[in-house]
Amino acid sequence: MDDGRDSTPPINRLPPELLTRIFLLLNQEASSEQSIKKDPLPACFLLSHVCQSWRDLALACSELWADTGYFFAPALGTLMLSRSRNAPLTVRFAAMFSTPEDLVPCQMALAQVDRVREIEIVDVIPFGRPIISVLWPSDFRGNFPILESLDITRRERRSPKPPFHARAFGGSGFHAFLRELDLWGFLPLDDGPHTPTFLQALRDLSLHDTADTISTFLRAIQIPDSANVNVRIDEPVETALTIGQLLSDVKFALRNPETKSPPEFSPLQLRRLVFSVEPQSIYCNTASLKIEGWIEMGNIKDQLITLAFPYSQTMDSTETASKVGEHLDLSVLQDVSLLNWYETLSGNEWISLFKNLETLKTIAIAHPSAYRGLLDVLCEKTAGLTLGDSSTTKPSSHSKPYFPSLSTLKLKNANFERGGQMSAEMVANLQDRSKSCPLAELRLERCKNIERVHFETIRRAKIPGLEVSWDEVENLDVDWDTDTDTDTDAEFDSESDWEDE
Repeated sequence: MDDGRDSTPPINRLPPELLTRIFLLLNQEASSEQSIKKDPLPACFLLSHVCQSWRDLALACSELWADTGYFFAPALGTLMLSRSRNAPLTVRFAAMFSTPEDLVPCQMALAQVDRVREIEIVDVIPFGRPIISVLWPSDFRGNFPILESLDITRRERRSPKPPFHARAFGGSGFHAFLRELDLWGFLPLDDGPHTPTFLQALRDLSLHDTADTISTFLRAIQIPDSANVNVRIDEPVETALTIGQLLSDVKFALRNPETKSPPEFSPLQLRRLVFSVEPQSIYCNTASLKIEGWIEMGNIKDQLITLAFPYSQTMDSTETASKVGEHLDLSVLQDVSLLNWYETLSGNEWISLFKNLETLKTIAIAHPSAYRGLLDVLCEKTAGLTLGDSSTTKPSSHSKPYFPSLSTLKLKNANFERGGQMSAEMVANLQDRSKSCPLAELRLERCKNIERVHFETIRRAKIPGLEVSWDEVENLDVDWDTDTDTDTDAEFDSESDWEDE
C-alpha cells in the first residue's frame, strides 16, 4: 500500500476543490486562446477523459461546462449546456466558416437569459442578415439580469444594422451588473428621444463605429464617471469640430454614481495626455490619430479616455489638440506626450495649446517637427498667463517661465541636421531656463544626424541641475518626412516603453 501511494502522481494528491480550481483555470485559458480553426474537443472534455477520478470531478463541476466556446460542434455544445446545469453561462460565437447548425448551441444558451453572464459574438461573414438577428431573442428588453460583459463585433458593414434599439439598454435589470460593453460596428439604431439609461456598474466602454452613430449612442446612456471610455471612429474625420462634439458627448455621458450629476459639477481633470499618430497597417500609408487622457478625479488615478480616428490630411491636428483643452480640464496636467506628431508646432502654438500649466512635469516628443518651438518657449516668460487666456504678455519683474514645474524633457527622433549649431542653441535655451526653473533631465533617443560631439557639447555645458542621457546611436539616417520608413517597426515597438518610463 505504501508503494502504491508513493506512485500516485502529485497532482492527484491535491484536495478536490484545489484540483477543480486548476481545471477551471485551464479551461478559461483554453477558451481565451482558441484558434479560429475548429478544435477537436473543448478543454473540459479533454480533462474529463484523463482518468475516472478526473472525470467524476469534471462532471461534478457545472461551471467547467458553462463556456460555449467559439467553434465547438453542435452536439458537443448541446451536451455542455446540459452538464452546466444552473451555472452562469459564457456565450461565445464567431460567424466565420460556420454553418447554420453551429448556431444551435449558441441559440440555446442565449435563450436561458437568467443564466447568461458574458456574451461575445463576432459577425464576420453574415448569413444574408446580421448573425445577431438569428442568435438573439426577438426582444431582450428586461432580459439577461446577471449579464456582466457584452462584446459584439460586426466586421461586415454591408449587412443591416442590428435589430434592437438604444432604448433596449433601459430594460429592467439588464444594466444592473453590466461591467464591460464593447460594440464594434453594432451600435443600436436611433429610435428617437428617450430617457438615458444609467449603466450603474459599467467599468469599461468601447465603441467603434461612425462618429454620428457613436454620438447618438452616447446621448442614450449614462455611465459612472470612473469608467474607462474607448472611442474609435472608422471613417476619416475632416474637421476638429467632430472631435469636439464627441468629447462633449463623452463628458455628458459620465455621471456621478451617487448624484448622477454631469461633469460640470465634477470636472474631468487630465493628469496625463498622449497624442500619437499610428499606422493603421504596415501595408499601407494611412494613419490614425490617437488621443489618450488619464483622468484624476478624487481618489481615481487610472481612469482612461481614448479617442482614435483615421488621420485626414485636411484636418488640423493642432486645432484638434486645442479641442481637448476646451472640453477637458488641464489644470492638473503633469505629463504631455506627442508621439509621431506630423505637424510643426511653433512656440505660440505650444502656449496656445497648453497655456501656462503650473503642474506640468514631463514633456515627451517623438517627432522632429514639434520640439523646436518648445525649446524657444522654455526660455520665454509670462506675467501670470491663465488657462483661459491664450494671448501672450510681455515679461515683467514678476514674470516666470512657462511650465514652471517642468523637470523632464524627452526628445525622440529629434533632427540634429545643423550639427553643432543645433546643440549650441539647445544649450543656450536650457542655460537660460536654468536661471529660474531648471530642468532635471534631458533624454535623447534615436535622434537623427546626432554625433557624440553634439552630445558632449550639451553634457559639458554643465547646466545647473541637468542630467543628460543619450542612447549613443550615432548618425541615424531616417527620413521622418516621408510616408515610407525602414525603421518604422522599431519605432512603434519601443514607443510605449519609452513613453512610460
